[in-house]
Amino acid sequence: MPPSPLAGVILLAVLAIAYAYRQARGKSQLPPGPSALPFLGNWRELRGRAAYLVLTQWSRLHGEFYSYRVGSTPIVVVGGADAFDDVFYKKGALYNSRPLTSAQSHRVTGDSRGVMLPYGEPWRDRRRILQTLLSGPGAKVFQPYQEYESRVTLLNLLERPELFHREMLRYSSSVTFGMLLGARHESAEGFVPTRIREEMTLFWQHISPGCWLTDWFPILEVLPDQLAPWRKKADRMRHRWVGFWSLFLDRMADRHAKGTAQDCFLTRFLDQPDVNRFNHEDKVGIVAEILSAGTETTISSLQWFFRAALFSPEAFALAREEIDRVVGPDRLPGWEDRSNLPYVEALVQEIHRWASVSPLGVAHATTADDVYRGSSVPRGTTVIANLYGAHHDPVTYPDPDRFLPARFLPADHPLHAHGMAAVQKHFAFGVGRRACPGLQVANSSLYIVISRILWAFDIAQAPSGLPELKTLPSPLVLNLAPFECRVTPRGDRVRDLIGVGMGALTPPAELESASVYERLVAEWDKTAV
Repeated sequence: MPPSPLAGVILLAVLAIAYAYRQARGKSQLPPGPSALPFLGNWRELRGRAAYLVLTQWSRLHGEFYSYRVGSTPIVVVGGADAFDDVFYKKGALYNSRPLTSAQSHRVTGDSRGVMLPYGEPWRDRRRILQTLLSGPGAKVFQPYQEYESRVTLLNLLERPELFHREMLRYSSSVTFGMLLGARHESAEGFVPTRIREEMTLFWQHISPGCWLTDWFPILEVLPDQLAPWRKKADRMRHRWVGFWSLFLDRMADRHAKGTAQDCFLTRFLDQPDVNRFNHEDKVGIVAEILSAGTETTISSLQWFFRAALFSPEAFALAREEIDRVVGPDRLPGWEDRSNLPYVEALVQEIHRWASVSPLGVAHATTADDVYRGSSVPRGTTVIANLYGAHHDPVTYPDPDRFLPARFLPADHPLHAHGMAAVQKHFAFGVGRRACPGLQVANSSLYIVISRILWAFDIAQAPSGLPELKTLPSPLVLNLAPFECRVTPRGDRVRDLIGVGMGALTPPAELESASVYERLVAEWDKTAV
């Protein structure tokens, strides 16, 4: 028989009482922040606005340690260098886990995406193997790929300078694909790289905070499956991403078993003695993670590099002077020059700070109850590191909206920004124990292509003037909308070296064309749900 109206009234009353109790309990424990509405939390303030800007505005009102609510769920925000040091480093053991980024993220990921894993042995296993393969000597293994793709970038910019935005996309995706799978992209608009970007976007859309109704009304999780269609949708998404990324893993695993796989990250990963600790879905998650993290952040950083050139021409002039003095006009900057180009290195670090391409990073979660600055943070609380807010704190980074590489130079360097304390670090790769293990590879990808673009080209504003700041919708990364600028060779000597000396470029022997995956992806598309 159908439930009676009285039963429905009683159920609603119980839910309301439970919600009120949760609200009152959470409010008394957490650090103060903006006032929130019952049930909706701070939805009104966040709706339709960039979350990192709202959180930064709140930090100016409530300090670098406060809380707000998404529906009935409390979230703590940490937004300054001092608080980062206290919370994520000194108390790192308490703040090194991950929350559910959305109410259905565990169903979507199947706990197979390392960046989303809570702290524990599975995460430590992944971290250990990624650090082995992506840092120290492991990071240098991929330099030939970065070297080659940066040369291709110079040639492409010489031929079609107006397409610099597209070329940065090609460089980033091809370097990452080459390192991971030993294959490269001829064009950013090819079938395979386009499908990869589409699947990345679709995945993040399904695990971003607030993307599910149950993020705002978690009490709905008590409903049975028949009344909760979002669960089936989340399960379909998991099946989809596992199927898509398996195309790349399975082909390489098959070649690895036959002894015909080229040297790349995945081959070295499969060679690890403890690789069998990871099941198939774990391995698929690692493939997806590296492609996503390695591609998106590098693309965005290079877009911001071109924007910085338009708004801080004096800083770029100093970088070119350093390159001209150290490298000269007859060869490209190389790996051997890196230690002798401190201003170029500082320019790369300032891009990380100024752009903050992943402004909120990936949320942390507490593993135990904690008390900080007189407020309680219960176990399991979601904690956001507002990287953008910290990077634009005028106390730590004076004149924060100004692009000023000199702030990252040692105090005794002649170009150091006088009157400013030397800045030792930024937080673009995350904070604490969950910082990105691929930061050395990422910085190398940026150094080699940025130093060579600076050596080869002048970058100036287009006749239309300085571009407005327009970002594209993205759940994790600040990608810039395409804009115009003038990219011109620095003289005939540079033009000759690029056009003649590099005209017969051949890729490293390990690299094959990514077109080998086109048939696999096209066939999968026919049956994908």
